[in-house]
Amino acid sequence: MSMDSIWLAAVGAVIGVLTLTATAYASRSGGGRAASESPPQTAAVCAAPADDTRDDEVWGGQAAEAFAPEKWYAALRLDVEAGQPLSLCELDGTEIAPLEPDADGDVALGPIAPGRYALVSGTERLGSFRMYDNAALGEAAGRLWTDGEVLHLADYLPGQAEVTVTLPAAGYYSFALVDDNGLRRTSDLFIPSAARPDEGRSFLRTLEFYGLPEGRYTLVHQKLPLLQFRVLAGGVARVSAAVAANTVG
Repeated sequence: MSMDSIWLAAVGAVIGVLTLTATAYASRSGGGRAASESPPQTAAVCAAPADDTRDDEVWGGQAAEAFAPEKWYAALRLDVEAGQPLSLCELDGTEIAPLEPDADGDVALGPIAPGRYALVSGTERLGSFRMYDNAALGEAAGRLWTDGEVLHLADYLPGQAEVTVTLPAAGYYSFALVDDNGLRRTSDLFIPSAARPDEGRSFLRTLEFYGLPEGRYTLVHQKLPLLQFRVLAGGVARVSAAVAANTVG
């Protein structure tokens, strides 16, 4: 065998090894997974990131693949009293993870799967809530209330108000709900000119206010009081009000 033949055979063997190696790597790093392969191990939902990725990147969803690459999760944020011991639990009381509020009383725990959860302090169950598939929060009960984005823990039993307002025309409306102690909640509405009226020439819309302490409230539009009503602890006040045509801004 000539030297040229020996050199060509050696090069071919090396190329064959490299080709096999590249094929094996591609089969493992591709989007699919062979049936004989074991599923990838993912970190626990409540585990801290193993690298130095910033918390807001992980909890905000930008690095959620590190937790569960085949399932979408949403982040949970709490606004609570600093230093209060809390635990996120299943509804049956099984602890998922302890919560440690920061100096501002905020907690960022996530990502967590959609479902219903309970918030517990020691042996006291503070309330429950639901995380929806679209990352919205709702169905808060007990001492919990939410605006759909942040879960709040109150030191009272929060109530809520559902106010059906009759609006005389399309346009922009700004409302404020105030109580005797200075609490103020706002809600804005915009009715486009192409919108079709609900009753005659009027439009019906519902304002929702959450996390209200027990007490008497006044609904205000354009600095003018529309009605007064009372919210009971843990209750839902359902009332109606009408906006006069000459007060539309």
